[in-house]
Amino acid sequence: MSRRVDGRMELSIGMTSVRADLARAVIDDVVLQEEPGAVVRLELFDSFAQMDLIASGDLSLGLVNRHRSSPQLRFLPVLVETPAFALPDRPRYAELTEVQPGDIDGLRLLLQPGFGPIEQPLTPYVEAARELVEVSAAVVGGLATLIAAGDACCLTIANPEAPWHRYVVGDGVVIRPMPASFPRAVTYLCWRSDRERDDDLGPIISLLRDRFPHSLQA
Repeated sequence: MSRRVDGRMELSIGMTSVRADLARAVIDDVVLQEEPGAVVRLELFDSFAQMDLIASGDLSLGLVNRHRSSPQLRFLPVLVETPAFALPDRPRYAELTEVQPGDIDGLRLLLQPGFGPIEQPLTPYVEAARELVEVSAAVVGGLATLIAAGDACCLTIANPEAPWHRYVVGDGVVIRPMPASFPRAVTYLCWRSDRERDDDLGPIISLLRDRFPHSLQA
């Protein structure tokens, strides 16, 4: 949603687990550069909820890490990261340089809240896992404790600065990257296509494209 109150634009921007410096770059280097007096409100939702809220007009922009094919939505890739697995700190896993599907054979694969549907590149890992476990509660330290117990793993990001890396790292946990051939993890800026107008979000989106001509690599 965006509107003007006393001549100032009000925007609601959704975000999921993204680095704080990326969110600040969008707000400070783009939104407030184009609209210095704008009132910006950050809203926390998973990627799929954000896309629904953007489509309905309840969010102006979103920072999402999933993609949906829809003529109603537009996506601008802004950050590319290396996907990884959080694994028990055992010799079998600590010695890995990359994680192949067979490496998680016998482990439970934990799926974080808001993970969404399983997509094709991940299917071999899902088939190799002993069990899929949807974690419904975001308990601080909970995933790390389950992984450190020795029979579970979960997807994360290799970059130590990534929120999902920090969320699962802990004593008894090692982070190992997925193969270079595996699709990279991409964070997108998302907006509703019909809002890219001069009298709405058009000037901000134009500046976003200038600010992020290429995705940041991490």
